Amino acid sequence: MAIIADSWWLANSARRKLKVAWDEGAAAQQSSAMFAAQAAELANRPPTRVLRSDGDAGAALASLSACCGGGGSVVRCRPVLSFFARARAAFAARLLEEADQRLAALTDLPLPRGYDLSRSNTVIFGEGDTWNGKVVYTINSAAEDMVTFYRRDMPALGWQEISVFRGPTSVLNFQRSNRVATVQVSPRTLYGSRIEVVVTVDGRDVASGRPGNKYWQNAADYKINVTFDDVKDSPISYVPAAAMVSA
Repeated sequence: MAIIADSWWLANSARRKLKVAWDEGAAAQQSSAMFAAQAAELANRPPTRVLRSDGDAGAALASLSACCGGGGSVVRCRPVLSFFARARAAFAARLLEEADQRLAALTDLPLPRGYDLSRSNTVIFGEGDTWNGKVVYTINSAAEDMVTFYRRDMPALGWQEISVFRGPTSVLNFQRSNRVATVQVSPRTLYGSRIEVVVTVDGRDVASGRPGNKYWQNAADYKINVTFDDVKDSPISYVPAAAMVSA
């Protein structure tokens, strides 16, 4: 929802007169107390499905209550998850799932076997072979092996190698159509490597070949006054009247 006005005063006046009635939906009735009541009710029900059974739990609880000459007791603990904690956990789980789905949809980024994705540092916009963003992961492979991996597999997916810098952190640059990929390979403290791949849009050309928003070229226009010698058929003087250069 947006308010468009010619001045701040008009926009603020319109905002004061605007009355918004939000439809909170079914979630408006949810609360921590409601979730706790549902959990307690489910906990008191008999189990409907056994996923794993190790030993005789009933006999173990009975022997525990009778231990120490019958003076023992069983303490039952029931964890309570608040509404906001549950919402944060569900939101975080959804973000992790979306990151995995987006990564699986990338068709022009080679990923080695056994990598461990850093989901908190990975940001992906788009999909297929038009995506841009950053992918970060670690792997139990030497940094030199990862440099070899990307120099071999990036060209196989249509990327052209532009430059390679080898050092404590090796940097590889590739280009594919109107996109540029920078791969940084860093060794980890004990063993393995940390890989960061950043893909951006060049901007000078779009995928169709048309000039992009960063396309540029030099242009120059001159206006020159020239006087000719009719006998020798050659210019005897010229004076640049105006010159205009644009980029």
